[in-house]
Amino acid sequence: MKKPTYEELEKKLELLKRHEKNLGVFQANDICHRISVPVMIARRDGSIIDFNTALVDLTGVSDSEINNLSNLRSFFDLLQLENGEPRNAFDTFFMLNGDKHKERTRDCVIMSKGRERRYVKLAIYTVAATSDSEELLLLQFIDNTDLMNTINRAKEYEEHYKSLFNRSFDLIYIHDFEGRFIDANPAALQFFGYTWNEITSLTFASILGRDQIPSAFKVLEEIRANGYQSGLSEYEMTTKKGTVIYVETNGTLIYRDNKPFAILGIGRDVTERKRTENLERSFVEKLKFLATSAMDFVQLSPDDDMYMAIGQKLRKIAGNTIISINAFDYKTDTLEVKTVLGIEKYTETIMKMLGNHPVGMTFTLTEKQKEPIRTGKLTKIDGGVFALLFGSVSKTICSILETMLNIGDIYGIGFVNKGSIYGVTTLLTFKNSPPLDGELVETFINQASVALQRWLAIKAVHESEEKYHSLTESINDVIYSLNSEGIVEYIGPQITQYGYRPNDVLGHNFIDLVAPEDYEKIITYLNKTMTTGYLIPIEFRVIDKNGDINWVENNGSVQHDIDGKTLWINGVLRDITERVKAEQALMLSEVELRKQKEALEQKNIALGEIIEQIEFEKNRIREDVVSNIEKTILPILDKIKMSENPTDYVDFLKQALNNVTSRFGRTITQQTFNLTPREIEICTMVENGLTNKEISHLLGISCRTVENHRKKIRKKLDITNKSTNLSSFLKYIQT
Repeated sequence: MKKPTYEELEKKLELLKRHEKNLGVFQANDICHRISVPVMIARRDGSIIDFNTALVDLTGVSDSEINNLSNLRSFFDLLQLENGEPRNAFDTFFMLNGDKHKERTRDCVIMSKGRERRYVKLAIYTVAATSDSEELLLLQFIDNTDLMNTINRAKEYEEHYKSLFNRSFDLIYIHDFEGRFIDANPAALQFFGYTWNEITSLTFASILGRDQIPSAFKVLEEIRANGYQSGLSEYEMTTKKGTVIYVETNGTLIYRDNKPFAILGIGRDVTERKRTENLERSFVEKLKFLATSAMDFVQLSPDDDMYMAIGQKLRKIAGNTIISINAFDYKTDTLEVKTVLGIEKYTETIMKMLGNHPVGMTFTLTEKQKEPIRTGKLTKIDGGVFALLFGSVSKTICSILETMLNIGDIYGIGFVNKGSIYGVTTLLTFKNSPPLDGELVETFINQASVALQRWLAIKAVHESEEKYHSLTESINDVIYSLNSEGIVEYIGPQITQYGYRPNDVLGHNFIDLVAPEDYEKIITYLNKTMTTGYLIPIEFRVIDKNGDINWVENNGSVQHDIDGKTLWINGVLRDITERVKAEQALMLSEVELRKQKEALEQKNIALGEIIEQIEFEKNRIREDVVSNIEKTILPILDKIKMSENPTDYVDFLKQALNNVTSRFGRTITQQTFNLTPREIEICTMVENGLTNKEISHLLGISCRTVENHRKKIRKKLDITNKSTNLSSFLKYIQT
């Protein structure tokens, strides 16, 4: 529903005041809920009495939050910006005194709870209370955000135009098709000696010689017919002081609302042309180039390539050079190459050497590197291509590129406007090439900087608008309006998603769309809405043309007449069928998910036990390996070192290494057995299958001594059965 303007609101209040005698006491609370704009009722001590839902929607502060506030000051504190503007508005109106119904207004800015800046017109009225003669304050918040955003954007565009228009050193003026001047830039005003008010009251005849007026109007008609002036015109003009000067001009047609509106003229003083014909001819060419470039840039759309356009224009005045146009991202301090001209014959070779095409390469700038760019002056870059690429490519490759391309001096200049960097242009000249016209290049780049800034701003707005249109066009919600009888007066084209055409629904009762199961609920809902004037969200079922059930969510607002009677219900139906189906499916699957969760938990417990057992076995094996190395392997290695025939121990060592992961070493050295080092050594040899003779040979002792050791070992190991083999027993105890 369209929001009422402030003037419409004043008319409504005036009608209420006229009917005050018939209404009895002016009902403050009724006013609060009759008015569709955000309002609040408060006492003069600041305590809040009532408010409507429109205020909740505007501020984002919920009903309960407002009800919990102690007074108006607390409410305004929630909406306060850093500059305290809403608080200033509160301080202005809180202490109001005056006649009944006398109002005060003020434009201010508030910050909603959702951190959204809103422009509002705050008005306060003094009204009578319900029960006694106490006078209350009626605060109205009229949302002007869309209007102010539009105004601010228009101001931005106007500033961009003024920057280009006012900062130019050329004489720029606009005149209509009758020769009457409409506008002129400061340079033109100063040149002719007139003020703006004076020059806008002049015509061609005021400054041109009588014999030149026909020629001027002939050119005017040419521009009007063709859209531009085919050549330059030279006129003898008279300044306000009577000084005769010669001005060479060029003009182009400008449009308003796609219709020819006026002529934009650009002029230059050519008084000294008689003496400096050649120099002046160059000046004219430069002027024409800059003027044409300025207009070409202005006419570029957000979809055009501004960087390519600048590069192509620059090449016309820079001659045979290599030109790179780079964009600058101030957020990341990054340069990105957008366009490179002049390397067409060497593109493939350069790509092979650099590993990629120069377009798209990025470089991060330091504050020191940005200093010469901010000057907006043409600066020679020392260090050749290596410095140009900020050291990102090796010096060897850079040297090869310089030789291959016959590179001479390299220059750079920034696209700068009011201290802000928008990009950088680099020009690589060839050896023995004519010098650059530095002044013209700087002038063009300065002019292009303004155009680039404007283009970037328009492009940003264009992209934002495209996103907005894309969003609104993709909405599938059905918008509708009902009269007080529940008859559909308007239905959006989105109703086709349910198989109906808008004409199938218009003029019919809204209840015809509702599923029979929800008839009673919706009839009660609509009656309550008509009675109370409030529309709350509700979910119900509708039937499409095929008879299928679809779930929708309804939301909207109610429009009242001046007496508070409901006139319209404006609503939006959002299809939530898939959501409802998903919720139902989710409910059905909860039990199954719970079972799966329990089963998974059991598996996790079993998996934990397995992992714990594996960890135990890993530790046991590690301990067995350490013990076997210490008790079996190291003693053998010591024997090998001291033996004159170390090969005698090789087989024994192999067998011991094969058993390095066994539990033998850790088991045989337990304190309960109380074996001596020699006994442990003999146990190791017996366990590995060595005979008494082999053991005696390796240890250098007699077989009888070996036998005595074996008897002691059997006794300590508590082997009482003589038939038990010692070797078998030793293998057994490690399992």
